[in-house]
Formats: sequence, structure tokens, C-alpha cells
Amino acid sequence: METENSYENLLPKFVTHPNPQGYLNDCFVVIDFETTNHDSGSALDGRNSLVLACYRLGDGHPDKQRQPGTVACWGSEVEQGGLERAIRRADFVVAHNLKFEYQWLVRCGLDLRELLGFCTLLGQYVLNGNRTAPLDLDYVAAQYGLGHKESLVSKMIKAGICPSEIPKQLLEKYCKRDVELCEALFLKQRALLAERGQLAVAYSRNLVTPVLADMETKGMCFDPERVVETYTARIAAYNHLLERFAAISGGINPRSAKQLREFIYTTLAFPEALDYRGKPLVTGAGEKSTAHDTIARLVATTPEQKEFKKLALVIAKAKVPVTNLKKMKKLIDKGENIVYAKFNQAITQTHRLSSSGRNGGFQFHNFDRRFKRLFKARDVGRVIVEADAPQLEFR
Repeated sequence: METENSYENLLPKFVTHPNPQGYLNDCFVVIDFETTNHDSGSALDGRNSLVLACYRLGDGHPDKQRQPGTVACWGSEVEQGGLERAIRRADFVVAHNLKFEYQWLVRCGLDLRELLGFCTLLGQYVLNGNRTAPLDLDYVAAQYGLGHKESLVSKMIKAGICPSEIPKQLLEKYCKRDVELCEALFLKQRALLAERGQLAVAYSRNLVTPVLADMETKGMCFDPERVVETYTARIAAYNHLLERFAAISGGINPRSAKQLREFIYTTLAFPEALDYRGKPLVTGAGEKSTAHDTIARLVATTPEQKEFKKLALVIAKAKVPVTNLKKMKKLIDKGENIVYAKFNQAITQTHRLSSSGRNGGFQFHNFDRRFKRLFKARDVGRVIVEADAPQLEFR
């Protein structure tokens, strides 16, 4: 028996009744945005604004006859009423790297819970499987024989010129070309995905995208008291390790590869570590390696060698947590306790998510378990919980 709070009432139909075959209909909108260029044009940077939105309707869209070509809408995110209406009358929206556009659509006033999307970057990622290849629109479109982006404007943007300063005629031509390439790419991809029985895989990946887009806007909240308490204890322990290292090494600088190399291979007389082919591990410049993973492979036989190796590995393991704590403490000293990260959907060969730090440089994956207690819910009366599940990124 359904209740007022059942999932059917709380979640959109494309989640409660998933239908990957819906991607085969033509009631869609293809979109592309040009924005100012702080932080790569991210909608999460309040300094940015929308400069131009271009879109194109699929043949099955109810407004296709009225808008048969590629439409250009100049103006900020509060001036995109035509685009908003087109999206609301579509079954799904298409873009390359759709998470970027999703966050701008939120600033335009749309609710991500109402939007089903198809990201052509993710579509190609699914089709590639575990094979690595560039996923930018220009490269992928060329692989399908669809041509290239407008190169002049592309070079200007890569050179750091803000789209707001590019001549309007050039920018509009560039943005429209991107929309047309994206539509042609989508049509090719969906045919291949259907042929290979992978539409459901692409559908699952696209269902995760608005969730990640929303999570990136929220960030994670530190508990300042716990951070300071942990920082004080960890820094003291780390400094003690460095003091022990100075005592056994004669005071060499552990950050100096030259001094470390001389101490390891001359003073302690370690034999060189070998790779799987039996060749010595060396740097790009041909020098004996002092990297952490190389030290882990060194064969220690004397008491001095054993003491050094054990201590060096402990210090290396402690370095990343200490570095993160210093970043946390620095943010708290500035009166900030919310950190943000960007989720990467199409980086790993295993098709799992990865992340890149934004403010503070913190990743949101592979975070040190011991530091999870340093986060808290930001509002009184709420709690923060942790959940996991097999194939979470796909579910």
C-alpha cells in the first residue's frame, strides 16, 4: 500500500521506473554553455556568470518546428527563460560533461531532481570500457568522423582569454558548433550502446551525475575543536619522528634527494632496489631512487639499515595525514570549516569515482579513516552518517 512518503512520491519517475530505452526517443535538448573563466568556469565559483547558452532540440521535441535550428541565448543565468522552457518540455537533456552544465542549470533556477540527462563524455567512457583514450568533445567527435570544434576560439579559451571578451560572432559560432557536434555524437553513441546492450549502463551512470553535481555544491564540514585537538597531537608525534630521523642520519635534510641518496647508498651501503625486470630503480634523470616505494623495496640486513628503513616508512606514512591536518588547521584559522571537492566520473580504468580537491586541496575519496571523526553535520539537530554498498557508483 502506497503512503504519502513512499519512494514513488519522493523520487522522480525516471528513478523509480527506470527506462533506458527512453534514450531512443527524440524528445531531447542538447545544451552547451560559455561562461566567465574563474576556476575553469565552475558554477560553484560565485565570481562566474553565464555569458552564452546554445541549445538544439531533438526531432521529437514539441517545439522543434518553431525552433528548427541551433538557438543562441545571450545573457546571464537569470536570462535563460527560453532554454528553461525547452528543457521542461523535453524528456532528457544532452551535454558533453553534463555535470558542469547541471550546476549552471541550478543557477538558472532548475531542479536537478526533475532532470534526466545523457552525458556524451560518460557515453564514450562506457563504450571505451577499460581502454583509456582522451574524452574531450573535439577528440571523441573526430573519432566518429564528425569533424572538429572551432579551433580559433578553442585556442583563445585555452590561452586564458575570458569568453566574455571574445567577439560575440566568434563565440556564438563556437558554441553552436559544440552543440551540433554533441548532438551528432549522442546519436552515434546511443545507437552503439543499444547495439551492445549497454544503454542501461549509461543510464545508471547518468543517474549518478545530478547527485554528484549537488554534492559538490554542499561540501563537507569540519569540527574545529576536533581538528585542533588532532592537529596538536599528530604534529607533536610527527616532530618526534623527525627528531629520531635526524639522530640516526646525522641531521640530513629528509627533503633533499641528494642528501638522502648519499646516506642510503653510501653511508648505509644499501644495495639498489630492483624492478620486476631485475633492473635498478632510478629517477628520470638516471639517479638512484629515494622514493617511498623504492625504500620499501630495499633489502635491509644490518641493524642500522633496518632501523632506517622502518623509520623512513613510518615517516612517509605519516606525512600525508600531517599535510592534510595542516591544511585543515589553516582553513580553520581563516574562519572556514567547509571544504569542497570535485568528483571525477571518467578518470579511472575501473570506472570507479575519483575526486580532486577545490578549496584546501582535499580529495573526498581514499580519505584517511582516522580523520572521518573530524567531520560533522553543519546544522544543529542533524547527524552525519557513513554508508557503503557494492558497486555504489553504479547504484
